Amino acid sequence: MEWWEDRVANGLAKAGGGYISQEQIQKALAQDVAIYADPARATQDDLWPGIWALAATLSRQFSGHVFISAGLEAPLAAPGALSSRCIFTDSPPICLLMIGLGQMPPVTVGIQWSGDTRAERIAVGKNLEGSECATPWGAFAIAGYLAYALLASAAGLAPHKERFCKTTITIGPPELSNFDVSSYSLAILGLGHLGNAYLALLFFIAKRNGGFPRLMLLDRGEGGGNLEIANWKTHILLPETSTWTGVLKTVVFGELMKAHGAIVNIDPTTLDWGWKRPSTHPPVALLGFDSFDARRMAMAAGYDWLIDSGMGMEFDRPRITWHSLPSDRGIGKMLFGKKPNGDKFQIPMDSPLAKSLDEVADPCGWVRLFHGISAAAPSMGIVAAAYSWVEVRKVLDGIRVPLCGSAYLWSPGIPASIELLR
Repeated sequence: MEWWEDRVANGLAKAGGGYISQEQIQKALAQDVAIYADPARATQDDLWPGIWALAATLSRQFSGHVFISAGLEAPLAAPGALSSRCIFTDSPPICLLMIGLGQMPPVTVGIQWSGDTRAERIAVGKNLEGSECATPWGAFAIAGYLAYALLASAAGLAPHKERFCKTTITIGPPELSNFDVSSYSLAILGLGHLGNAYLALLFFIAKRNGGFPRLMLLDRGEGGGNLEIANWKTHILLPETSTWTGVLKTVVFGELMKAHGAIVNIDPTTLDWGWKRPSTHPPVALLGFDSFDARRMAMAAGYDWLIDSGMGMEFDRPRITWHSLPSDRGIGKMLFGKKPNGDKFQIPMDSPLAKSLDEVADPCGWVRLFHGISAAAPSMGIVAAAYSWVEVRKVLDGIRVPLCGSAYLWSPGIPASIELLR
């Protein structure tokens, strides 16, 4: 695999406009990272979901070791195995990249970010007062914001919309904190980057509040439904061992969720125009598609309600979106009818990086291949899942208000934008 086929490296290369070299990108990503979390709060009922999400995303964004100082000798119950490069220790070596969760890193060298979350509040750069525990979605949100900030800082990306940042923002109303999802059914359509993040967060919600909903998992049965080595970088439920290579996503993640105690049905179906929701599918679905066409197909398929997430590909302006919508062909066409302009993600052909990618035998080859990779960082999916699960829980509780939301991950602390759809 070429270095730029890594979706994280590809995103940084494009964000640099072609002026950040391969060597600079690889050096930035080869660093060790230290996570410092409050040992008193490193429990399943508080910050452990965020600690796990930090370790899972940082070990994919960086190729060095991830040292975890949280008063733990080993991971607690989790939706997926952490990388062998994740090391639990009370005495991490000095790292130039650090994250504090619920406490500040004790070392003042290098690049460091810190944050906290309690109830519906998440904070960047400070600890929160109070006795409330973190919600699973709050823990995922702050973990994703901090993991992305560390990536952007390590790569030298300039802050974006920093003037709008606040030290504390909210995610989800507090009355959702103890909502039991185990009596419901839910379809998750699309088991890639976003689908993995949805299921990972669901694991912690279920552990906290009574169990899993009955699940229907759908992903393509052909033309992309089989796992590839490159998927490990963004699919946070995959173990490092590649025994899953070539296996259908529905099979791998269906079996994983069953092992965690969920009742799961799978549907290896490739959506097409005219496809309708089978009677075996729950009426509410959570979408994890990276295609506008697939979104519109699902919107016209006859579900009662849909929650959708999306991720932008501009690493210097990383934007995530989410929607809570009734099943309606017209709304689907309005929101997902026009594909994003791929040209704006292209680096100039006369830039140093472009010239280094050029091949004498195939002068236009790098244009097709380099630009054909969709940039993505696993921390983006973590934050998108957090906002989307807040909407899922509202919908399951009978709160069905059509809306669209968006948030920027860089710089962290920019309040989310919510727009009601009439």
